[in-house]
Amino acid sequence: MAGRNANAPVGANTAAEAVNEIEKIMVSSSVVDAINAASSGLAGGELQGNGTLEDAAKVIGEDPNRGNFFDPSLSQYHENLCIYFDPENSRVRSVPVGKSGATALVVTVPAGLMQADNTVVYNRPFNAYVSTFRKTIQLTDEVGEPVLDENMIPQVVDGKTNAVWEEMHATHNESELLRALTGRAFCCKKIKRGYGPSNFVTLSDGSRKAQGHKLTSLPLFEEI
Repeated sequence: MAGRNANAPVGANTAAEAVNEIEKIMVSSSVVDAINAASSGLAGGELQGNGTLEDAAKVIGEDPNRGNFFDPSLSQYHENLCIYFDPENSRVRSVPVGKSGATALVVTVPAGLMQADNTVVYNRPFNAYVSTFRKTIQLTDEVGEPVLDENMIPQVVDGKTNAVWEEMHATHNESELLRALTGRAFCCKKIKRGYGPSNFVTLSDGSRKAQGHKLTSLPLFEEI
């Protein structure tokens, strides 16, 4: 495939295949140390199992209280950023988001930039919200109401026609999603944006009122 990293997994569609190809991506000990430090620095984060992707997927799959995805409103992705869901060295934590008590799974992974020769040097950690790989943006107006088309259908921004998004969006829960990502490397190729989640203020009676809305992003990926 044109543009494939010579050191990346080739056609790793399952975790087993990915493990067989793992030696093709080299992650230095300094990056592993940085991953552990970055994961430990996630405020209020709780390590899932021993923190590895496989063990986290097992623990989460056995937890009856999990199942709903949290859709992060903001992303720090940019084009040509590549991330590798290293089965051994990535670390998975469940972290609190917002003020509602909701949590989201964050995987701290090796990351780097795609170079002009289509190679990637994984030289930094990156905190990846796994739900980003399957998110949609429900468009809203300034008062928090859904944006409708001429047929009164709510408008969304999604990743349809993007193979990675469609695969991840078809997963049913966080355990499946983690397993689908394990051992694979992805490069951000495009970022869509739209005004999605509303900003809410709490009134004196305890109710919440929309006050403006947030510009949020949807990164789309190609496997490398």
